[in-house]
Amino acid sequence: MFDFFFPTHPFGGQTLRLVAQAQQDGGDVFDIARACARIEPGDKDGWEREWLNLAQQIENKGKEALAAGHRDTAIQHFFHANQYYRMSDVFLTIAQESKKKERFRKAQENFRAAARLHDPLIEIITVRCEKEEYDGYFCHPLKPKPGKRPGVFFIGGADSYAEEIYFAAKPILERGWAVLLGDTPGRGSSMYLKGIKTRPDYEVPGVAITLRELLPLTNELKRSLPGAAAIASSTIFTIFAFTCSPPFNVFSAASVTRKPVGS
Repeated sequence: MFDFFFPTHPFGGQTLRLVAQAQQDGGDVFDIARACARIEPGDKDGWEREWLNLAQQIENKGKEALAAGHRDTAIQHFFHANQYYRMSDVFLTIAQESKKKERFRKAQENFRAAARLHDPLIEIITVRCEKEEYDGYFCHPLKPKPGKRPGVFFIGGADSYAEEIYFAAKPILERGWAVLLGDTPGRGSSMYLKGIKTRPDYEVPGVAITLRELLPLTNELKRSLPGAAAIASSTIFTIFAFTCSPPFNVFSAASVTRKPVGS
């Protein structure tokens, strides 16, 4: 196991979170190690400064690669910059809300820059629920098999958001499954850009389920998210979510809208 800072230190925990995603191209472990070497444990200003500097450097490399016609390299840099902008904000306080919003905008901007270039396709979507609209992505699988294919509705908990959990979903995409990512109340764009706070019927304790119990839960998802099946007629959503919070009561009567990939 790799330890950055101290395993039980908040800096160490957040760094290991990023390192775990780096194996799915959510960062470069050598860039991460070099940044950590310049940060003193407990120095939150130093943490913010180093991750922000790294994010800006890698974003610029992405732009240079794109201008030179190196699409795959640009995608990689934009994905990494997205993650480093997120890292720069994790220890900012509520008093620094405007700064947190700006860091999220930069993270989202870089993720979408990569998404516009990506193959398979990553589509930007919105989910309307009652009077609120949530942002997300529909990620097409790698080498899909002919005919109907399965999909996963994948959402995060705590402070994770769609542009981060994409990297946890990559192994699913590589196995021929589609993935629907969404920012739920109090997370990502819902909180930073739209002011949608978390709600008590989202953070509901989950329970373990067996495969025998999965089918009725799947059918409940289909009823609760009628728009999900319309995202792609070739996709059947057969698993509900990777989260401790059942999403059904939040997204009941929801509808999904696809946006142009370049938006």
